[in-house]
Formats: sequence, C-alpha cells, structure tokens
Amino acid sequence: MFWEYNNYFSTPIPEKFQLSGIIRPTPLYQLNYTASKGERENIWIKDESANPTATHKDRSFQYWVSYWHMQDTPELVISSSGSAAKSAAYYCKLASIKLHIFVRKDFPEDRLRYLKQFPISILHQSNTPKKEAFQWSKNHHIPYLRASVDSLAIEGYKTLAFELAKEYGEVEEIFVPTSSGATIAGLYAGYKILEQQNIQIPRIYCVQTTMVHPIAEIFDKEFTPEKEHPARAVIDRIAHRKNEILHILNNTKGGGYIISKQELSTTEQAIENPSRKFGPESLLTFAAVQKHRTIHPQHRNAKTICIATN
Repeated sequence: MFWEYNNYFSTPIPEKFQLSGIIRPTPLYQLNYTASKGERENIWIKDESANPTATHKDRSFQYWVSYWHMQDTPELVISSSGSAAKSAAYYCKLASIKLHIFVRKDFPEDRLRYLKQFPISILHQSNTPKKEAFQWSKNHHIPYLRASVDSLAIEGYKTLAFELAKEYGEVEEIFVPTSSGATIAGLYAGYKILEQQNIQIPRIYCVQTTMVHPIAEIFDKEFTPEKEHPARAVIDRIAHRKNEILHILNNTKGGGYIISKQELSTTEQAIENPSRKFGPESLLTFAAVQKHRTIHPQHRNAKTICIATN
C-alpha cells in the first residue's frame, strides 16, 4: 500500500530498497463524543496506532530509512523522546543499518527495554541527547535523522493525504498534534499533489500544549502556560519549521490551538465507549476540535479528521 505512492515521492525508491512495514491503510472511523452542552459530536479519527510500531512516524521512517538503505549507508543517528526511536529502530533492523539512539538519562525504563530488543541499535543515554547526537553525527560522519530540519522526514507523510482522499473523499479540516511540524509539512505536500487532480486542500490546524506551543501561540492567545503536560511528545520548543508551518496554516485558512491539562482530561471523560484508549497526543486533537467548534460554530458540521498518533 505505502509503496504504491512511490512515484509521488521527491526521490522514488527502487523496489529492491523498499522496506516493508505499512501494508494497508490505517483505520478511519467515527468517535462517539458528547460535547459539554450535551450535543452529540461525530469526530472522524485517522488511527495511526495501527502502523507497525503504533505511531504515525512509521510513515516517515519507512521512506526515510529506505532512502538511506538505497545509499548503502551503514549507520544512522537519532535523538528521541520515544516514538521516533522506536520507529527508526524497527526500519533500521529491516535494512541492517546500525542505529545510534540518543535519549535522556531519565528515559522511561519500559521504552528502554523495547529498544534493547533491537541488537543492531546502540543506546546512548545523556543529559543533552540532541546536542550529543549532533556531535556524534558530525564527528563520525553519520547521517542524523532530524525531523525538524531534514526534507526527507516529510516524504512518507504525503501518504496520509493520499489515503484520506481515497477513503474519505474531500475533507474540510484536519487537526494534527504538532511538535517539529514534519507531519503537517508532509500532509500539505501530499495535498498539493492532489490539488492537481482537483481535490481541495483542507484547512489544517496544528495542536500544541500549554507547556510547549511555539507555533500554535500565533493563533491561540487564550491560555495559561503550564510547566508540565501529559502530551510529552510535543517537545520541540525551537521549531525550526515554524515559518514553513505558519505558511501552510495560513495558506489553508487553518490555524492552531493550545490545549491545557484540564481540557485534555475533560475531553477524555467525554469519549463514549471507546474501542481503545487514546494517548494524550491524540486527545489533544479531539479537545482542539471542541474548542474550534465553540469559537467557530459555522464549522460544527464540517468534515473533520483528527490524526490519532498514539
């Protein structure tokens, strides 16, 4: 399924270097939700937990590692807070590429155990993993898998747009939990290709937290900063892609929302008979839709998609 879109990638990958992984579209279904006023809400979920390592980042790394596999690259470097390392390790194993993973010293033990099952991956724990990963890459001349600046990181996310257009037709709004912004960049690039086939580009919204919000704060001013937040995967405070993402959000007439811990908790409690437990990053998007529809009631019945990343 993933590689049927190969010709749409900026650099198509020859078949012998195409790593397996995503073999079918991730599920798309409605979530039963009751708003605070008792009104029934129908939110469409693109459930990325169905990917091989249960994250949307598999789309990025299936292409990204395949590219380096094509280049006959023996080693790669990554710094990660969790899901990126998990996905990268999975695909590097398929390609027999040694992966140097830099994580914080307080990295959760359960995630460490998961990564240790990949013998071709080498773990480095540090108080400054991003800095040390960059230095390691520079000193050893090894490519650094850095989604916030690498154009290769967005290629696989184009398939999100292709799948949505194929499964659901024209979408009016898409809400994306956002850290570096690579997912939005790839999603938009996919829709730009589809625009040539007369498929409209939906409004795109980035969703961030009251702890980390360098992009969404341009649009959402009504929040109180918090020092902690359950959605820990939203961690990119520097936001190298900020101008790129702001251009996309403005060009699609979308925007951004910032979600507090309380808003996240309220949203989780309002989900009725969930078929699975959603992670905090996915819940961000559900909460953002409610906030959005309260502010913009004209969009209450819009064809809306939430990207559930975990």
